[in-house]
Amino acid sequence: MPQRYSCDDLWYRFRVILLSIGANPDLKVVPYHCDSHSPKVQLQFSLPEPVNGAQARFADLRAVKDTITLEPGHPMPLDAADCELVRQIKDELLSELPVRVLSAELSCAAAPTTHTHFRLSLQALRADAPSKSAAAAPPASGVTQASTSSAKQQR
Repeated sequence: MPQRYSCDDLWYRFRVILLSIGANPDLKVVPYHCDSHSPKVQLQFSLPEPVNGAQARFADLRAVKDTITLEPGHPMPLDAADCELVRQIKDELLSELPVRVLSAELSCAAAPTTHTHFRLSLQALRADAPSKSAAAAPPASGVTQASTSSAKQQR
């Protein structure tokens, strides 16, 4: 990594990105070897996963396809210096998940003064906030939580 991150910095960045793509809030982010150019992050989280047929009756939430954009300032605390981190997350983590990358503008190798912008747009299933009347009703679309555990090295 061209930039060093404290463990807190990595924890916050991974947490907001995972929550943005629909991860259940009970996720775990464990960064280590922080403040080096090769930190590591261990992740444990669950994402909504579609279920079909007879399994739909066991669905425990309603989910919708959503488009998520990662760029400086969105979500906070991402900033322009996080381009390489986002590139590695795209290549090493998101490629293993049930998300679809719609577009990626990640010119991280450019001179620091010219790569102030990156933009990653993806589509993922996110839990739909139930309305008060629908809260007591079973989910209309069959979706359940699927657990994902991952240990990723960020360089």
